[in-house]
Amino acid sequence: MSDKILVFLVDDETEILNALTRVLRILPVEIITFTSPAIVLEECLINKPNIIISDQRMPFMNGLDLLTVISDKLPSCSRILLSAFQDFDVVINGFNSGAIQYFLSKPWDNKKIRDLITSLIPDSSLIENKSFPFIGEHQSMIKLKNDISRVAGANVPIFIFGETGSGKELVAKSCHHFGVCSDNPYIAFNCANLSESLIESQLFGHKKGAFTGADKDFVGLLEQAGKGSVFLDEVTTLPLELQAKLLRVIQEREFTPLGSQKVIKLEAQIISASSISLKEATLQGKFRSDLYYRLGVIKLSIPALREREEDIVNLAVYFLNKFNAEYKKDFTGFSKSAIESLLSYDWPGNVRELENKIHQIIIMNDCKIITEPMLSSCFEDDDDLSGFSLERSSIKSDSSEIEGLTLEVIERNAIKTVLNKYQGNVTLAAASLGINPSTIYRKMSKWK
Repeated sequence: MSDKILVFLVDDETEILNALTRVLRILPVEIITFTSPAIVLEECLINKPNIIISDQRMPFMNGLDLLTVISDKLPSCSRILLSAFQDFDVVINGFNSGAIQYFLSKPWDNKKIRDLITSLIPDSSLIENKSFPFIGEHQSMIKLKNDISRVAGANVPIFIFGETGSGKELVAKSCHHFGVCSDNPYIAFNCANLSESLIESQLFGHKKGAFTGADKDFVGLLEQAGKGSVFLDEVTTLPLELQAKLLRVIQEREFTPLGSQKVIKLEAQIISASSISLKEATLQGKFRSDLYYRLGVIKLSIPALREREEDIVNLAVYFLNKFNAEYKKDFTGFSKSAIESLLSYDWPGNVRELENKIHQIIIMNDCKIITEPMLSSCFEDDDDLSGFSLERSSIKSDSSEIEGLTLEVIERNAIKTVLNKYQGNVTLAAASLGINPSTIYRKMSKWK
């Protein structure tokens, strides 16, 4: 055999094998085709393939069974399942067992399948040839970037877990950018911002007259996305009844707008995220266990900023340069004590908090170097918020408790109470108060 990457193609239809060969022959790979899974198993012992692409439904042995055996005998081989059917249970079982690493549906997109195979060739670095919209050189972030690259080509639900401010939407955008649907729309939707009826209308769409106020037809986000991606942020806040409807949509790959009889095929990839893990929300009874398994076919976890010290200074410098240019300032860097302060702080708000603090310092100061006292001032401002206990901030129904307080103070205490209840999660606090998260951020900036 040559030194090229060896690719095995397995399908009981010769036409499919010929078509796949035509797509991949421009790549630096050697291709061997098989119409019989049994012969593939024998050949794997002689010539160990680097990549195998197998159809799912074949006589005598299906693709999942074949890839399961190969994963045991040749775990280093990249395993791709190809199917014309929406076999979600098969795919989920395959991913969970480790037999399947990637999934492609028929008919495939030629560019997408070539991009996937290219990403699996060792000489074409997974990361060096791709630009991610987030900074991270810690080994945990390198792993995350590699995982995102490997997701490419698998149009299955992806769930992203990360603390507040860790950059979940940037990861979602990366999954879309490097995935099978990058040429199609990316639509983000925050599930914590609206009532149940409005969420249902926004996702599925509605016909004119479907409910009070529906004065015209509305195309839902799932339909707007087409073959692109829909990002459902804070998905664990969805009401249970709406979770049941979303489960059916994912299972059946179809939905019906409110007030309509028309059934629309779901073609978009579902990417979801939350600052609470799906497992935790399920154990708390806030999330359906069956939806947990549907949404979490692929799980990506974003490490907290405090867990990757190597990235803190790089991010701080990035934000310094960003706001320097935006506000035409002349900051050149950080003092040694400021860097020590950056590294010693816990960063409960993660990257977003770091960005906000650098933003604040750049606006409020005119010098060359960011010093430790500048950072300390920011941290002291937050101490008032983080130390505010629920018990002493609770608003009583007795009017004597708030007598003499200004409306501004009452409002601030109410917001701090709810923020404390949700452990600083602005999105959840805003949903509880019935306001937009940007309103809380704006009011918090005034308190400082």
